[in-house]
Amino acid sequence: MTLTKGAVSMFLYEVNHLVDEGKFESLQVVKQHMENKDVVEWLSNTYENDIDLSLFVGKEWAPLMNEKMYEFNSVHDGNEHRKWGISKNGLCLLVAWSAEMLLNI
Repeated sequence: MTLTKGAVSMFLYEVNHLVDEGKFESLQVVKQHMENKDVVEWLSNTYENDIDLSLFVGKEWAPLMNEKMYEFNSVHDGNEHRKWGISKNGLCLLVAWSAEMLLNI
């Protein structure tokens, strides 16, 4: 199974909602969850009253999204500001990398 545009879009919209609501997570925290391959579960637990990731949690999509975020972090670690202009809010990094994923599906 592979990630679909619809699944990645839904993830992007949910994280974008968090940013719009003023939520903040440091780059370090987000990148640690990328390394742990638990971004989806962490977001769902941390923001359970703010977003709906039920399409992912406990389903085939979660490990796929977690793996993609891990891969992006492995390849682009340290270039977040230079390539995407992000240096503070790790949630913005999730939005940017989700958008990047959409370009490659």
